[in-house]
Amino acid sequence: MHKFLKENRITLINILLTMLLTIGLPLYWAYIYATLVDLPISLSPSGSVITQFTVPRGTDYVLEFTFEREGFSNESLQELIGNNFQYKKEVYTDEKLQKAVGNRQYKTQNAGEYISVKTGTPISIRYEIRSLNSNSLIQQEIETIGKDSWGAKSVNRFISEFPSPIPNYTMPKFYLSSGKYEFKATILNDVPALSGFKTNILLSPSPSKDDFVFKQLIWLALIVTDVLLVIFLAINVWSNRIKTK
Repeated sequence: MHKFLKENRITLINILLTMLLTIGLPLYWAYIYATLVDLPISLSPSGSVITQFTVPRGTDYVLEFTFEREGFSNESLQELIGNNFQYKKEVYTDEKLQKAVGNRQYKTQNAGEYISVKTGTPISIRYEIRSLNSNSLIQQEIETIGKDSWGAKSVNRFISEFPSPIPNYTMPKFYLSSGKYEFKATILNDVPALSGFKTNILLSPSPSKDDFVFKQLIWLALIVTDVLLVIFLAINVWSNRIKTK
């Protein structure tokens, strides 16, 4: 056994390193881009949440509501949670807007060449994020409306975003750098129209282009280690054959 370990120590070390990298790098990626907050919150009666979280690595983050869509038709989702659409300013008219939104509540916003329209049931929320390291604080009261993304199981509504600093550009007033934070959120008014939805408040990474490059580097490192392992195994087999001749 000792002789085998001595003769194959380089190959065994490479196997061990490859296993550690193959397991460790995906776990590291999952850790640094994990969801920071994912908590149920009551809309009727109006509820609140409080929690603490740790940011392992500064990146872009987004705060949003998620509504579980099970049991609701697409028509109900559009009627209750809402919808988003745009008009080109050159063809926009109040008559077209009223025909599109019907009796639903809505908000309009200038978006370059377009008028952005959001419909749905409004939710007013106050949130607070306080750094436990520097005691810096952000507080906001926002009325949200519409839907911003959706999937097979849920519909998401944007609340706020926290971009990471970009070199040589103006620093954002508040961003989530590495460290510990306290998060508080309160629904400011009962929203009985949405009481049938299982609703969570979510603070999660919104990876930037740099993060995409970082992820590609991780997977490249995995491929390289696997290739090196195959090379070392081939060299080891070749060496053993020479020795036995």
